[in-house]
Amino acid sequence: PGSALGPPPGGASSAPPAAAAMAGSAPPAAARLARLRVPLLLFMLSEELTRALVPGFARELALQGSSAPSVSPDLLAGLPIVVFMAVVALGQPVLAVWSERTGRRRALAWGVALGGAGLVGAATASGLAGFVTWRALAGLGWAMVFVAAQGTVVAHTAPSERTRAFAGFVSAILVAGVCGPPLGGMVADHLGTRWGFVLAGSVAGLALLAVRLLPADPRPVPGGAPGPTAPPPLTHRALPRLLRHRGFVQVTFGAALPAKLLLAGLCFYLVPLVLAAQGAPAAATGRAQMVYALALLAVMPLATRAAERGVASARLVGSGLALSTLGGLGLAALAAAGWPPGSSVAAIVVAMAVLGAGQGLSIAAQSALLTAWCADETDRHGTGALLGFYRLFERLGNASGPLVAGALAAGLGAGGAFGALAGGVLVTAVLFLWFSRREGATA
Repeated sequence: PGSALGPPPGGASSAPPAAAAMAGSAPPAAARLARLRVPLLLFMLSEELTRALVPGFARELALQGSSAPSVSPDLLAGLPIVVFMAVVALGQPVLAVWSERTGRRRALAWGVALGGAGLVGAATASGLAGFVTWRALAGLGWAMVFVAAQGTVVAHTAPSERTRAFAGFVSAILVAGVCGPPLGGMVADHLGTRWGFVLAGSVAGLALLAVRLLPADPRPVPGGAPGPTAPPPLTHRALPRLLRHRGFVQVTFGAALPAKLLLAGLCFYLVPLVLAAQGAPAAATGRAQMVYALALLAVMPLATRAAERGVASARLVGSGLALSTLGGLGLAALAAAGWPPGSSVAAIVVAMAVLGAGQGLSIAAQSALLTAWCADETDRHGTGALLGFYRLFERLGNASGPLVAGALAAGLGAGGAFGALAGGVLVTAVLFLWFSRREGATA
């Protein structure tokens, strides 16, 4: 791309001397992005190491004290996840602007440092309130890292190159999701939960060292060709317009938000609590969450190929969402049967595989479907607000999943929560497919 990192499209001779000198001293964009993967992978791994530990540790802290808590410990166990996800969701639009003004390398360093501090602080928490506060700090750090890394990809790639560049960005998150939960669970089983958070904070420390080795952000060169810029920040004025757009509402509230609600409610909240209540080690929870990530990674390329061969994106989205609920419904049936001996861990692993397969089938086509159904919006106003609010509501689904699942578990028990949450999302999936067919959507 034509930026201070290299010559503009017209060739090196068209760049001013200062820009040419800058291009000779600064790493190429591809090398810069390749070097970003190491700190990004380490930081994402640090957070994923705690994925299997948070609900059980929060429940343990909620049960401590001289008097019984007035709110169900199972419901309180979801509070740290809700707060973490809410900070991530609500902080990213503001932090994206802050990251660009501060400098992305510096923003990345701040995010890694705050995230690591939140992980180490969680290990020292003596009560639920303190633990939730440290998780909020970790969520702020995670959001900072995400927007800084995303902004780096956008700033150093041309639009035609970003799909491939973002694939490397997403792969770091997915690889961390595969490796982190079982490793964190094994450490917790052998050394204790608090040491699992200490290990996670140590890995974040390594990520901070890797950030320090990144090249400094290039300074803008007067008269140089402008490079790619990030999409404009969200504005509240665009939201009412989008909420009146049928395509945006159907994809966002009919598919994306329910999918994330199901994921966070089942995989991140109910499964760890159920396995802990049955005496399973934390490593078993980590392996179940690893199976989810593996199934997701396996199915996403297949879904992409299916879309390339002409399978309607709406069908992929709706069918994947429906498939992802079957595991939860199966767990509800097993809970109703009293969890036959020896069945719970194996059944949960299978359910997580089904959840991952369904999510992979659905997620692969959601963005394409959104832009196809909202083509008039993108033609008139661009994709900035469209994708920004879509991602915001998607992350709010992540934040609300443990809260909804916890409320259902408090009233119906774990088995009833599995059934009610999965059944509700299944109804949403059926309605999504029905509306898609009714409108003749073949995007």
